[in-house]
Amino acid sequence: MAEYTKELLAKLKEEIKKAPRKATREKKLNKSGVVKSLDAEIKSMREKGYYIGEISEFLSEKGFPISKATLTAYLKPAKTPEDRES
Repeated sequence: MAEYTKELLAKLKEEIKKAPRKATREKKLNKSGVVKSLDAEIKSMREKGYYIGEISEFLSEKGFPISKATLTAYLKPAKTPEDRES
């Protein structure tokens, strides 16, 4: 078994203290995550009179391609086990 000195331990501690903070990677979202994050804004557009199809076209034009059917599916609340029984 290897043995290490207290000097090495002290040096390692100092080097660890000097180590720069690692850059964090930006977390990527999937389509569902983006729609979830835009929930309030999508509701706001609905309150302004926009239909789901128009919202999907708007989002697609702004760089987030999504169909009306996909947007509708992501906006539906998740079914609970009780919902599935009926």
